[in-house]
Amino acid sequence: MASNTQHALSPAKQELPTADTRCVAIDRIPKLALTDQQQFFEEFLWPNKPVLITNYADDWPALTAWSTAEGSPDISAMAAEFGDFEVPVTCLSSENGSTSCECRSMLMSDYVQYWKKRKNTELRDLNPPSQEDLVEPTEPGEDGTKLWYLKDWHLVKQLKTRSKDYSFYTPPQVLGDDWLNLFCDAHVAPTQNNTSDTANTVDDTSSPTTPTGFGSGVDDYRFVYMGPKGTWTGLHCDVFGSYSWSANVVGRKKWWFLQPKDEPWFLDRFGNCPPDLTNVDEAAFPDFHKCTVLEVIQEPGELFFVPSKWYHQVVNLEDTISINHNWCSACNLDMMADTLLKELHSVEEMLSDCRKQLEDNGEWHQEVEKILHCSGAWNLKVFCTFVAFMEQQLCTTTQQSELSAFKVRAVSHVSAVLKADPFVKSLPGSPWPSLVVG
Repeated sequence: MASNTQHALSPAKQELPTADTRCVAIDRIPKLALTDQQQFFEEFLWPNKPVLITNYADDWPALTAWSTAEGSPDISAMAAEFGDFEVPVTCLSSENGSTSCECRSMLMSDYVQYWKKRKNTELRDLNPPSQEDLVEPTEPGEDGTKLWYLKDWHLVKQLKTRSKDYSFYTPPQVLGDDWLNLFCDAHVAPTQNNTSDTANTVDDTSSPTTPTGFGSGVDDYRFVYMGPKGTWTGLHCDVFGSYSWSANVVGRKKWWFLQPKDEPWFLDRFGNCPPDLTNVDEAAFPDFHKCTVLEVIQEPGELFFVPSKWYHQVVNLEDTISINHNWCSACNLDMMADTLLKELHSVEEMLSDCRKQLEDNGEWHQEVEKILHCSGAWNLKVFCTFVAFMEQQLCTTTQQSELSAFKVRAVSHVSAVLKADPFVKSLPGSPWPSLVVG
């Protein structure tokens, strides 16, 4: 692997990671085969290659706390522990090449009641009741016929705000740095034990009145997913080219992957992908048949590494609970910046007809940043603040390894690219105030 390492640590722009490595199969390796971060860097982060790590979560406390002896989710235990926690749920349906999504929030105790009704519905389907036993539901789907998926639950964040223990899993250190959550943890919102005098938040006046998303002080990128058999997530790419990992606590999932090199065949001219790989509209995506679709089953205790810009779709083959992170490191920071800048220039083009009026009113940056924020809960000001934060963090490191030197060069490169962008140069509230020219 020596030649790989030499290439990976090159400071040249053209030798920073790219997302065009073609993959013909997804590796499945045991946890013990991964010895350190350098190995994972060379074999998976640098080539931007997915991998399934077996037995990774077998020793996590969540496996015993959240599952029954039979190996299914212990929903009664979840209700007892988190019953008064508010959780986000979605119901996704697909028909005629398009999808519809219904979203709501509910208490965990109510979601568990839904889950139990869902199980009763499955039993009823196997043993149909007599007519006199049927009771009309009070609302469509409230009898458990809808597939509600608890997704993007910020459990760690909620536990922190309640000063409760959250050591139900151990983040995989072998995957390397988690800069997104490092930044989020450094920009926390005020709580009972953290007053506004000490809180460090990103003052993002171009975002909605109530701040949300990356660096807002109220969110992180640590999630719990929980859903009955058949719940699913449509085809998507993780936010602005970030990495993700997903570990099954209990249950099995099926994953479909489309790799970045096939984008010309599965993205339309507006940058949209098919919402459901099992129901692709061939008229809208006439070249889709040229794509290589990779499929793999994830078993309980296994952890999936999902690289930057790899589109994926997931379905729960059984009742399932998983723990997920979005994250980034020096290896994909360049791709994230590139994705965000492309989105910026797309928004600038969309608003070109009214640009002069917005500039005359002093509203140009605010309007562009609002649209960026709505599309991914990020914008240029927040991302630049993040990069400046990582510059500061790396300046204080005492490590002298080749890998640490690569991190410094990668962040410096992205910082230089951002500072050269005309929009960033004139961005009010920039973390590099000496750049602002008007």
